[in-house]
Amino acid sequence: MNGGLRGRSPLISLLLPTTSAEVERTAAVPLQAEPSIATSPSERPLKVLLVSSTGGHFRGLQELEGYWKQCDRVWVTFRSGTTEAALADETVYWAWGPTNRNVGNLLRNLKMAVSVLWNERPDLVLTTGAGVAVPFIAIGKLLGAKTVFVESITRVKTLSLSAKLVRPCLDALYVHWPQLLKLYPQATLIPSQLM
Repeated sequence: MNGGLRGRSPLISLLLPTTSAEVERTAAVPLQAEPSIATSPSERPLKVLLVSSTGGHFRGLQELEGYWKQCDRVWVTFRSGTTEAALADETVYWAWGPTNRNVGNLLRNLKMAVSVLWNERPDLVLTTGAGVAVPFIAIGKLLGAKTVFVESITRVKTLSLSAKLVRPCLDALYVHWPQLLKLYPQATLIPSQLM
């Protein structure tokens, strides 16, 4: 798990809301290691839409399990052997891929984003990228969800294209490197164990 978020849960405990009422009260969206389970209707568990492509982006969301495992959650990702096995007991919407330079799949995923977000009504859209996240963050924001992007640890000097595209729609942007924090002071630094 070198470079992942799992080993940093004490640091992340500064970071995401845990109930729907906290989302409504919170302007910035901090990540919390273990969300509390709500006991009253106004404190229902947070409903989270987890969006990522496969590979390292998917692994990044998996490494945040300490946060989302107690939330009411729905996934959007690409179908692969890894994602099918890991999400066998989860609610999943399979996105259209590839998304790079493929206008047809962008439009299909945009249509899917409208449908999924309208029907699921998440409190929070949490993503680690990549391109599949763009329509879900944009439509999620339009429908009133809080939006959070956790940038890849591999992005040291510049944001990914998907993070740049959705930045105006984000309630919170998390980066792993001080160099990015200098360029994007509105971001929150997740200190790396590698530094």
